[in-house]
Amino acid sequence: MSSGATLRPALAAVDHLLLAVPDLEAGIAWLEERCGVRAEPGGSHPGRGTRNALLALGDRRYLEILAPDPAQAGATSSLLDLTRVAVPTLARWAATGSDLSRFAERLRADAGPGVTIGEPQDGGRTTPTGAELRWRTVSARGASITALGGLAPFFIEWSPETVHPARTAPRLGTLEGLRFEHPEPETAVGTLAALGLAVAITAGPRPALRAAIRTARGLLELS
Repeated sequence: MSSGATLRPALAAVDHLLLAVPDLEAGIAWLEERCGVRAEPGGSHPGRGTRNALLALGDRRYLEILAPDPAQAGATSSLLDLTRVAVPTLARWAATGSDLSRFAERLRADAGPGVTIGEPQDGGRTTPTGAELRWRTVSARGASITALGGLAPFFIEWSPETVHPARTAPRLGTLEGLRFEHPEPETAVGTLAALGLAVAITAGPRPALRAAIRTARGLLELS
């Protein structure tokens, strides 16, 4: 970043990974069959048309199984768009953030052509146990971000009053690796560097995000 800030390795920046599935119960069963751990329902995203279930990957990182919420028929959102998949797909990821208003200003100063940085947005949901979770997010948009597919994260800052979801979710394992593929690796590396992230990207036919998770049953690979 032009501000002189040190780039963060992508793996170290992960807050959570989004595994998009067409049906939540089927997605929970699909993952349980592979790792022996059953994800815990996390609740619905009001107005976004989605609901989720979670598995912890550490004290402050987790895997989110994201699916359409049948109780929100007619809802539309970019979050819901991620779930239009035929099979479980590692669709996106979220990076940790702090002081998001100032952070967004820094990103705007470094943004290249085809990148627009939005204003921080408030979010929240209520868990099945009644706990209230609150957060803020900042997202990058534009043609250059669209070209990255799911490689570009959004940034999340949890409210100080919120217990991080990883603290209460069943433990799946440890996130050991995060790999990126793109048809134009050098261009993708530059776009992500402007977002403050150091990412190694290999050439591939299409943008692809791949995660390696060490579980009690061995290495689980998601893509």
